[in-house]
Amino acid sequence: MKKGGKEDPKRNDTGKGAAGKVEAAPEAEEIKEVPQSGHGKFEYINQTIYEGAWKLEKGKKLKHGHGKIIFSGPQGQESGHEEYEGEWINDKMHG
Repeated sequence: MKKGGKEDPKRNDTGKGAAGKVEAAPEAEEIKEVPQSGHGKFEYINQTIYEGAWKLEKGKKLKHGHGKIIFSGPQGQESGHEEYEGEWINDKMHG
């Protein structure tokens, strides 16, 4: 309320400006709905790739539904990678 030891004429504790008018609150941003499921491609830092269905649970995307995962083999080698294509339930292979 004080500015340099003096009253600030632009602000007071009533929420009114210098002219005694009520200041309008800024408009709230529109909250966009977050998709709860979908289909996508995820590339992990260890070169594993998953492409398929997913669902959102507690803020985390889980593999859920039909999808394919490819675990890459040792770097620089063509052989040694593994694949699974099939059903997923709550981030676990099912089938």
